[in-house]
Amino acid sequence: MNCQVVVLVRHPAAFVASLKVAKWGFGFKDLLNQKDLIDHHLKDYESQIREYCRVKHDIIDQGILLWNIIYSFLDACKRRYGKKWYYARHEELSLAPVEEFKKMFQFLGLDFTAHVKNFIIQSSTASEQSNFKRNSKQTYLPGKGV
Repeated sequence: MNCQVVVLVRHPAAFVASLKVAKWGFGFKDLLNQKDLIDHHLKDYESQIREYCRVKHDIIDQGILLWNIIYSFLDACKRRYGKKWYYARHEELSLAPVEEFKKMFQFLGLDFTAHVKNFIIQSSTASEQSNFKRNSKQTYLPGKGV
């Protein structure tokens, strides 16, 4: 498809904490309904996925399994596509958004203009959180959100 792919990597504890705060469970049955996905990518997790469909697990356990599934698949993609895909860590974007987005723009061949820089600063250093603005450093700090 000739796409430029950016993968945002999240620390497992932060990923699970986000699910818990939002009270987002996951319907593992949706994975089982995708036979090709199970057969070609998730075979190692099939028995666990089936068990999570039979027995309700808390959000933390669901998050752990889901993170393992997602990141084992991404690990396989990284081996396959290597440096063709751009991987960014959520924590690095939160702590140094201008620098990290500049690297991403460079990888993608995009112009990192003053307008882009100002937009990143405005949307990542807001004193009040909204859907599009927040203080990104606070989202990373323990006790301040995830």
